[in-house]
Amino acid sequence: MRRRTPWWIFNASDGVGRARERRRPPLLESRRDLKTLDVREYRPLGTPIEFRFYQRYTNHPNRQSGIQFLTHYNTHQRFRVKKDYIDYMNWGKEQGQARLPHRHQRVAFDFHDSLHPTLGDDENMEWFRTQDPTMGRHPDLSPSFDPNQKVFSHPEHWNKMFSKRRPGEGEIKLNVLDSQSLLGPLVTQTDTPSIAYFHTSTQAPSYGKVPGLNSPFLGEMDRQMMQAMSYSLNKYNTLTANDGRFSKTIFINDPKRDQCLSGKLAKHLNRVLDQTTNAVYSKLTVLTAAQSGRTEFFCGGLDLEEVGLGMSLAADLRARARELGGGTSSRWSRLWRMEILPKMAHGRGNEPPRGLRPIYRMRVLRGISHGIGRLPKQQQPPGELNKLYQMRVLRTIPQGIRRPPRLSQRPRRSNGSCRMRIAMWTAWTTPSGPTRP
Repeated sequence: MRRRTPWWIFNASDGVGRARERRRPPLLESRRDLKTLDVREYRPLGTPIEFRFYQRYTNHPNRQSGIQFLTHYNTHQRFRVKKDYIDYMNWGKEQGQARLPHRHQRVAFDFHDSLHPTLGDDENMEWFRTQDPTMGRHPDLSPSFDPNQKVFSHPEHWNKMFSKRRPGEGEIKLNVLDSQSLLGPLVTQTDTPSIAYFHTSTQAPSYGKVPGLNSPFLGEMDRQMMQAMSYSLNKYNTLTANDGRFSKTIFINDPKRDQCLSGKLAKHLNRVLDQTTNAVYSKLTVLTAAQSGRTEFFCGGLDLEEVGLGMSLAADLRARARELGGGTSSRWSRLWRMEILPKMAHGRGNEPPRGLRPIYRMRVLRGISHGIGRLPKQQQPPGELNKLYQMRVLRTIPQGIRRPPRLSQRPRRSNGSCRMRIAMWTAWTTPSGPTRP
């Protein structure tokens, strides 16, 4: 049954209702972005069959406006089957061609045009330019789309066309009309259909345009909205799924890290695959990587906790470096504290952190001491001179701020590099306060 407005809404006083409307946050406005429309009539049994299935029989002028005619896709308008034709929406590639949607199925339609452009010119292709550099114009968007155009169909008019002809009427040429009926142009066989048939170019790619070799592969186009209409299986949006009638497609959607499986993502994927394959036996589970590359349209997979941790660590490092920059004694320590350490902190803020680890709670002193040997590669000497370089750096440190190592910081191995690291660890401390024993 249709959803009715509850009776208590009409009984509420106007002043209280308006005050509630004023106080209500605009959550419903943000939820109006994507709506679902019913595809069946409310009580279909009393009406004739032409009015019941208005997806099939669209000759009726009052039934001509529907969800099929509101989009600029060529493939959404008409589909020929055995005895009649269907105006069907795009159900996703795994569901096949649905004849009549069942009463639990819905058709998604965005009223605010937030998912894809409704009209694409030949020149205006910038909205998917970054996804695949080899693509020309959009294969599904036609710039000369008329929503009120009637597609000519032979079975509608074949009473007129194949009746007895009068003398002088001439010969009927079926190949003039663009029709998909078997009596028309499909009788003529061709071995090489055009580009419009395959929706892709059959030529070899030119030099410099091969995605993945000469130019970066930034993901293929989501032609049937399989990824854009999917729902997330994950708190971080790195795993999404799309349910078909016979299959379920799981997308790994981590384009900023090029779909690499981290430990946490593998753990989530293990759980999701286990749930999917154990719960439903009759469905095929397809595991795909979503658009593998940085795209503007479906690139979720952002872990805000990790980003916040990395940014707070970088801000802390910058603040400590500013504190240390006041009481410098030598030229090298001033260079280190004022230039190299803020650069390290700035690079650490842009780098995605690896996870929640106790290394984030480390003291900045340890970061300073370990960072001496981690200069950029262009500033580092070659491998033979590296230890001499570090010894020279240690000699330039003023003698007053050295201290002996603690017992817990003694080297576990009798290794020269480990001794060097311990010496670097003990060399630095804050010059503002007294050294602890």
